[in-house]
Amino acid sequence: MGFSILSLDEEAIAGVTTAMVGFMGYVVSTVLMVLIMKTPSCRNAFGYLCISRLVSHIGIYSFNVFWAAPALLLKFDDSITSSYIGARIAINRLIAVASPLLYSRAFSDWNLMIFIAAFWLLSSAQSIVLLWEECKYVFSPSQFAWVYASTECGLFASFYLDFLFCVVVILTVLLIDSATFFLIRRRAKDLFNKRCSSSQEQLAKLRVHKIFFVQGILCAINQALGIASYHSLLRETATKWERIAGTTLIFQLCNIIDALILFSFIKPFREEFRRSLCRRGRKPSVNRGKSNLILQCLDAAFILG
Repeated sequence: MGFSILSLDEEAIAGVTTAMVGFMGYVVSTVLMVLIMKTPSCRNAFGYLCISRLVSHIGIYSFNVFWAAPALLLKFDDSITSSYIGARIAINRLIAVASPLLYSRAFSDWNLMIFIAAFWLLSSAQSIVLLWEECKYVFSPSQFAWVYASTECGLFASFYLDFLFCVVVILTVLLIDSATFFLIRRRAKDLFNKRCSSSQEQLAKLRVHKIFFVQGILCAINQALGIASYHSLLRETATKWERIAGTTLIFQLCNIIDALILFSFIKPFREEFRRSLCRRGRKPSVNRGKSNLILQCLDAAFILG
């Protein structure tokens, strides 16, 4: 076919790297979903939304592992779904802080299923446009990148459905999280002035919501970096490696980081993960007292680390 050994080597390296990052994402998302399902305190609306978010990540990894990587390795001819989960989780937290009673009604099991299904339907509707020949979004082995069709519809999808829409969603998440943060501050001041036992319990809950606020901000920034890398590195003067970095590798890594942010900021996930590690490493001869000591040491090491 007239391409050099160097070109073959580049394609092989790019394909293997894409697959490795994708498989890394599979492992992270699968482990976190198992942790969520094994954590009793996370069998609620927030836990289910996190699972939905991780499923959307797996979808992105699948596109790259089963299409982009083989296309690079096997030199296919040139022939994605977006997730609204960040907005869903932000809305979930805002209602939880602003009105706990409304939260229990709004995020009942039935309403939650409708809530998740509605957003997945919206995501699917957005993706259907990309199946049209004039708007197709495919991986181009020759360009080392996911690209839109060079048509009016492709340009429209690239700017309005991808870039502009994602920017609006990220800004919406930031606004919702900011509104949640101001509600937390106002309620915390009111509770602090009361100085009763029930107020102290509610203050403790608000501190947890502050942690969730930081988590939401970091997730939004991470997603913004992923979108920015795609559109900044997919320029006409970009090299092949800049293109595959922006449209494939960095985008997958952003999803992995997003999952790790979820894990690192949610204490029940970390505790369940430590318990799982202790159960795997525990010897039959170790008595209960020593096991408790091991758990305490692990807790201390995790907090100090």
